[in-house]
Amino acid sequence: FINVGDGLLPNVNKGPNLQAGIFAVGQLEHVLADGEGHDLRGAIGGRAIDTLNNVQNNVDYGIGKLEARNGANIWGAVISTEDFSNYWGTGGGGVVADINEIKLSGGGDLVDNIIRAINVNRVDVKDGVWDANFLEVTTNIGTLRADHFRDTTDTTSEEGTNFFAADNQNVILASGNLDQIETNKRAGDIRDLLIDLQGDIGKVRAYSIDGLLLFVDNNVGQVDAK
Repeated sequence: FINVGDGLLPNVNKGPNLQAGIFAVGQLEHVLADGEGHDLRGAIGGRAIDTLNNVQNNVDYGIGKLEARNGANIWGAVISTEDFSNYWGTGGGGVVADINEIKLSGGGDLVDNIIRAINVNRVDVKDGVWDANFLEVTTNIGTLRADHFRDTTDTTSEEGTNFFAADNQNVILASGNLDQIETNKRAGDIRDLLIDLQGDIGKVRAYSIDGLLLFVDNNVGQVDAK
């Protein structure tokens, strides 16, 4: 368990040049930011090195829970389970583990982050918004929930230039399925979001849906706006 106190400083241009970061060879079980202004803005990774010792002792990999509460934001962070060689740009494999849960509550927002893993089981933003995030998994996504899904990032500004897609900053990519994406109590909006899946999508639910680009190779279960 890690409490980041006053927060975690941002990366330089979302690249590997760090002001601050948290890395684990194995599982990063729980990282907490608590309180307004105590934002998570650096690099956070649970990565794997398949040493003989890790295999024999059944070491878990990935990120268990990333939590921001009481007004803390997760903003401009790189949240990834890529192996170290891939993260530092020296070759090697891609993502090697899962992210179980990203949770925000008490007024914090999830803004302009890069999130990469094999699977992402749950992202839950309560009393806050999902804004201009790039989420990419090599298998499946479980539940994505927030008060609103939107993209308010100014792509003409230095801070608003996304490293991966200047024209489409609000992107969800999966080689498998997405179980559901919905606004809390179905009271908010889904706007200006691109979802591209090679599998199925179960449910898309919100009060209103506008500017949603939905590319699904297999089945769409439900798209519902009040």
